[in-house]
Amino acid sequence: MNKFLKISVLIIIAFALFWAISLFISKEISATSSIVVKSSSQVVFEKVNNVENWKNWNVWHKADTTMQITYGSVKIGERATYSWQSENKNAGSGTVVINKSTLLKEIEAEILINNANPFFVKYEFSETDSGIVIKASIKQNLKSNPILKFLKSGLQKTLTKGLDMGLQSLKQLCEGENSKQGEIKMLDEQLYIYENKTVLKTDLYKELSKSFLDLYTYVELSNGEIAGNPFCVYTQIDFKSVTIEAALPIKNSIPEDSDYKIKKRKKGKYAIYNFSGTELELENKYQEFLQWLTASKITINELAIEEYINTPKTVSDTSIWKIKIHYFIE
Repeated sequence: MNKFLKISVLIIIAFALFWAISLFISKEISATSSIVVKSSSQVVFEKVNNVENWKNWNVWHKADTTMQITYGSVKIGERATYSWQSENKNAGSGTVVINKSTLLKEIEAEILINNANPFFVKYEFSETDSGIVIKASIKQNLKSNPILKFLKSGLQKTLTKGLDMGLQSLKQLCEGENSKQGEIKMLDEQLYIYENKTVLKTDLYKELSKSFLDLYTYVELSNGEIAGNPFCVYTQIDFKSVTIEAALPIKNSIPEDSDYKIKKRKKGKYAIYNFSGTELELENKYQEFLQWLTASKITINELAIEEYINTPKTVSDTSIWKIKIHYFIE
């Protein structure tokens, strides 16, 4: 009996000591990680700010690509939420809620996994000469659980590994998207007919539409043959106006007149932004493209060329023209 009592007392003392030591261990675990992404801030920010994109880069989705996902009524920015359910123990079940979203700067979210105490994660975005730096930090309050407190070091390593894996997937996703949107192509010399004009910026696409229709008519009447999509060459940009060449590529030379001249687009390397954008989105797309060029250390030597994918002959509404941006680089 005395032996049993001694063992019981030792167990109680050990437990009390274990509990007492745990009181001096911080209740919070945290981890940080960062990575440089060669992309535009808009592309990177959107991958985190839109919860529908999380499945493409977050670690628990990599563990089970067949999990069931449910999105809330808000999917972008503050109050955006989604939940997932998985039978895979490495994915579990949980919910993500974006609590704060500062455009292109910072996103804070709360993550609940398997009914444990919530994780609070923050993503901070900053532009550098090398690209977009994403700094990720995560923390969790262990409250008064003494066992978890003693496991704190291992838990922090697990959190850091999870952040590293998530950021690496995010980098691959963004830079992979860049490769589809921005590319370098060698283009051959191309004959084209154009009308030179200076117009107000507010009237640019209306004037382009008129010029393109007139050019189509002139080429047809001159027995010429169109060789591709219409395009606009910017030759001068002022505060309120632009000077442009409204142009059509042609296969064969045709007579010039006082309004229409023939020229050749020079052979060389061009940076091309392959987006399905419209006139209304164009300003943001130029910013994205220029940021991609900067991150890729590409120097542009001339003003832009805009190529119009859907011809003005069939689409009269200039606000829905599909546009590709070209820059000559060498």
